[in-house]
Amino acid sequence: MDYWQDFETSGYFHIYNKTVSGIKLYRDDDDYELFLSKFDEYLGCCLKIYAYCLMPNHFHFLVRVRHLDEILQFAANQNTVKSQALIIDQHSVNDFIIDQFKRFLSSYTLSYKNKYNHVGAVLMKRFKRIQGDGLVKSIYWLAYIHHNPIHHSYCKGYGEWKYCSYNAFLTTQNTKLSRDEVVNDWFGDLESFLKYHNEIKIELDPFESLE
Repeated sequence: MDYWQDFETSGYFHIYNKTVSGIKLYRDDDDYELFLSKFDEYLGCCLKIYAYCLMPNHFHFLVRVRHLDEILQFAANQNTVKSQALIIDQHSVNDFIIDQFKRFLSSYTLSYKNKYNHVGAVLMKRFKRIQGDGLVKSIYWLAYIHHNPIHHSYCKGYGEWKYCSYNAFLTTQNTKLSRDEVVNDWFGDLESFLKYHNEIKIELDPFESLE
């Protein structure tokens, strides 16, 4: 399987990366919050977020690439080579989003290195992304991401891991997630959302174990 697929407008993608040698990517609550804040800063106008999970040495996102006009509007405010290329020919959405990911991860790792006096690489050089082949797969990925803390034995139940999107679906508080779309369009209602999570059998995905 190709774990480095091109981003396409309106496509759903499962995105994953992990640290070098299993070092901790986040050491306190501020690190988790900074990571999400920088993701929103560099990619929030390019990608709609459906689920995420930040684990001590890796992260997962389930996203959908926004429409071209939204991405172009955002690119117009980014003074980068890739943003200008996108504006000129409008055929470089993948290049632009990958560049934004690089900027996002570089910005976070620079803050991390300065805070902890860390020397050397932090994350694997290439982040992985797989495009979904339909809504059924995206729904499974959403549950897979929410199940990740349970799989890694950090907790025993959904909602017990603080830096996971699961709990955001159970409240009415403001969120960057596409919560209404997931609950109402994907599942029909919150009861079906909860039932799916409780009944689905999650299998170990080789996607997560790749170096």
